[in-house]
Amino acid sequence: MKDSEIMSVEKPVVSLVRGQTNPPHRILVVDDNSDVRQLSVDVLADSGYDVEGATDGAAGWEAL
Repeated sequence: MKDSEIMSVEKPVVSLVRGQTNPPHRILVVDDNSDVRQLSVDVLADSGYDVEGATDGAAGWEAL
């Protein structure tokens, strides 16, 4: 294959959440296991997302 035939590989786009000027994305975490739900909420919130947790599907729909 010639150099001119080699396709360039695009670098993945990385979006930084911290220090962004746009409002953070909102995430709803629905999990009936309170430990998993809280861990997920904490990690996402620490990454700069606006996060809410719900205990089950019904509570998730209510939160929406």
